Amino acid sequence: MKIFGIVGLKGCGKTVLMKRLINYFCESGLLVSAIKHSHCELAIDHPGTDSNELRLAGCHETIVSSPRRWAMVHEARKEESEIDFYALLGHMRPVDLVLVEGFKEMNHEKLLVVSDDDEFREENTQLLLAACNNVQAVITNRPLGGDIDVPVVSAAEISQVAGLIVDRCNLPVAV
Repeated sequence: MKIFGIVGLKGCGKTVLMKRLINYFCESGLLVSAIKHSHCELAIDHPGTDSNELRLAGCHETIVSSPRRWAMVHEARKEESEIDFYALLGHMRPVDLVLVEGFKEMNHEKLLVVSDDDEFREENTQLLLAACNNVQAVITNRPLGGDIDVPVVSAAEISQVAGLIVDRCNLPVAV
């Protein structure tokens, strides 16, 4: 499986870009999966649902299954640390491409999304480039000042953004 990441500050447009890329790649015939990291407490099963009741009763893992989808909720105990990125990947079935939102410290190649509204765009971009491993390009819709050592690509040009991923991952897609 090829892995490629999307990173950036909260609210910068990472998920919007991911949705556009997933749509683009799926229309091109690729099988795509996604991993999204969140710093917030996840609420997968909601109060009143059977799966929530089972989890609250003490289940370590609960699987909910239907004819069209299934999901597993793993309740991390106090002594458990956050699950390792590669362990998450190990739970996924093989696909052509896994797009990863977050996990900026991991070494897979990634794009850095910079918000158009950020008044500290150049400063934040430099800080994020220094903090993130293996950034291949900056994605934004407004020009960036300063010295950027990677290509800057417009988020509006989804085929150009996708082409960068296709080239870096050697995917069998013509863009």
